[in-house]
Amino acid sequence: MVEMWAGVLLSHGPPYRSTARAYRDQTAEKEEECPFETIPGNINLVKRLLLALFLLPVACTGSGERASLPEPSVQYETTTSTSVSPDVMNILFLGNSHTSTHDVPGMVKDLLASGTEGPVNVEMARIGFLRTAANHKNITDMVASRNWDVVVLQGQEISQSYTINYSQTEAVQLAQMAIRSGARALFLAEWPREGYAETAYIEGIYDEIAEKSGAEVVPVGRSWDRFLTEQPGFPLWGADGNHSAPEGAFLAAATIAFYIAGPDAEFTVPAGGVTLMESARLTVEEYFGSPGD
Repeated sequence: MVEMWAGVLLSHGPPYRSTARAYRDQTAEKEEECPFETIPGNINLVKRLLLALFLLPVACTGSGERASLPEPSVQYETTTSTSVSPDVMNILFLGNSHTSTHDVPGMVKDLLASGTEGPVNVEMARIGFLRTAANHKNITDMVASRNWDVVVLQGQEISQSYTINYSQTEAVQLAQMAIRSGARALFLAEWPREGYAETAYIEGIYDEIAEKSGAEVVPVGRSWDRFLTEQPGFPLWGADGNHSAPEGAFLAAATIAFYIAGPDAEFTVPAGGVTLMESARLTVEEYFGSPGD
């Protein structure tokens, strides 16, 4: 299944990204630096967190500035492994608190492992921004020297005023490094801030980087938009209106999982996650088009 949908992308080539341009045309205009640490996905903790919080109300407040976020309540053990197994799907996440909060990598691991993808190994290197990560040898060595199947990159600097063009060079370099090592390089295009119609703007920046690097873009923001169109006011955001609530993190993870395995993949759905999963699946299906297109 993964091979089939990867083939769809290759056969489509650059035109598949035209959907991003079309999406931007249809949409009205409208991180903190962190110490580097390598984090393994810990899905058991995440499952308990999701199931405990899934239907609890979450206070959300919009903000024009990115607010600082306290350390996640779920703490992770660090890993110092230096090799990956050829017998499993190996996925590396480079990202900041948007990826680590509520353990998006762990949820992706759990979803993929629940399907037909076989064993999955997930690791995360927590960064501030891709710009700074590209200048740290331990990060570049991790990307380039290990046999990853997929490298998910998140943390491009985005102008909240929509007026500053931040460097994309480092993100391009990291993606190309992953591709040269034999991995699929995926950029996680983050969800918008609460109260801001900026999905197309965010995705457009990642689309530019993908065009330059040969990487792909996972349209997480579109999944949020689709879900909120059907269930307005649902608490996908955390209290700062920027980072995700557990439900929002799960929606992001489901979008990534479907993007990796294809929208026809069958995953075990946790309690309360059916509508979130379907939103993610439909988003990816629409983004890819059908294999026959």
